[in-house]
Amino acid sequence: MATPISADMKVSEILNLFPQTLDVFVNNGFKPLANPLMRRTFAHLVSLKGAATMHHWEAARLEAFLRELNARAAMGGPVPTEAPALEDIPLYDVRDVEGLKAQGIEVSAELIRVDNRGLEPPEPMVRILAIVQQLAPGQRMEALNERRPMLLYPKIEELGMAHETEELPEGGYRITVRG
Repeated sequence: MATPISADMKVSEILNLFPQTLDVFVNNGFKPLANPLMRRTFAHLVSLKGAATMHHWEAARLEAFLRELNARAAMGGPVPTEAPALEDIPLYDVRDVEGLKAQGIEVSAELIRVDNRGLEPPEPMVRILAIVQQLAPGQRMEALNERRPMLLYPKIEELGMAHETEELPEGGYRITVRG
């Protein structure tokens, strides 16, 4: 019997076909999906396989997750009318200084420095948007990216924030956003 959900499907496709799987995603570390805005913004950009890669999952972890998703899809079950109330839990919590440091993110009172080099889209944009929404007044975020983040600029402007981008002599870009 074929399973309806595969690793190559976009996260949004899975959630549209099987909305009862939302809590499986959220309970397995995809907390941003609890936020309807994040679902609309990023779920259509990444496949399940891509999301697992962003979370540094090994193949066995992805296979177990797929089994759990397919079991929930087969059961049917209640379709959430509202996302789980996790909007207050940010994807990258700037209060978790040690946890962020392990991900290449440095936090101080004046500056949050994010190294996105080596990450595949849309992860650099996800990280930047998740962090800039937590900037304190007067604090700024600097992100090092391999590519100029053209899709990011309108999102930052929608948040009412100023930004600038500098091309680096060694290659890549430094994006600065001020809170």
